[in-house]
Amino acid sequence: MRFRSYCDSFWDMDNHIDELNYSCQHWICPNHQYRCRTGQCIDLDWVYDGEWDCTDASDEEAFVLINQWSSH
Repeated sequence: MRFRSYCDSFWDMDNHIDELNYSCQHWICPNHQYRCRTGQCIDLDWVYDGEWDCTDASDEEAFVLINQWSSH
């Protein structure tokens, strides 16, 4: 299995060990990527872009809160 398939939020192995929570929580992302709370790594350009790219939506949480509090 390819290295980038680990902790990508998709079960690639039949026994699902590629997405085990205790392994993915300690995943280290490269400097050019954002680490979701799930351990998933995504491109920095995808953070606060209005779309959920992390499976737990942690890349959009602050964006949603700011939009809720800002006056219209």
